[in-house]
Amino acid sequence: MSVKAISWAWEQPLKPGEKLVLLAIADHADGEGTCWPGYEGVAEKCGMSRRAVIKHIKSLEAEGYIAIKRRRNGNHQGSNIYSISRLGRHFSLENKEAHRAFAYEVSPGCPHAPNRLWPALA
Repeated sequence: MSVKAISWAWEQPLKPGEKLVLLAIADHADGEGTCWPGYEGVAEKCGMSRRAVIKHIKSLEAEGYIAIKRRRNGNHQGSNIYSISRLGRHFSLENKEAHRAFAYEVSPGCPHAPNRLWPALA
C-alpha cells in the first residue's frame, strides 16, 4: 500500500466510480506506484461489477491517470500491471532528488519531530 498514491488519488477530480477504482489500485500500489490486482479483486473491493471496473480502468487509462502493461499467461490473459502515471518518478525510492522535492521543513513548534520527512536522504 502506498499512502502517497492513495492521497494523490483522493485529490483527483474524477467521477465517483472512477475515483473508487483509482483508490483501489492505489491501495495495491508499491513504493513505485505499480501493482497488479485482478479485475475481480478490484470489483470486490469497490463493490461493483467486473464489467464496471473494466470500464472505469479503460477511462482512467484514456485520461492518463494510469498506464497499463497487459500480460499473458500462456493462452490466457494474466493480471495487468498498473502504474500510477502522474506520480511518475516521484515514487522511485532510488530517485532521491524527487523525494527531496516532497520533503518538508518542520515548523519551529515541533522540536521532537525530524527536520525532514526522509531524514536518511538528507
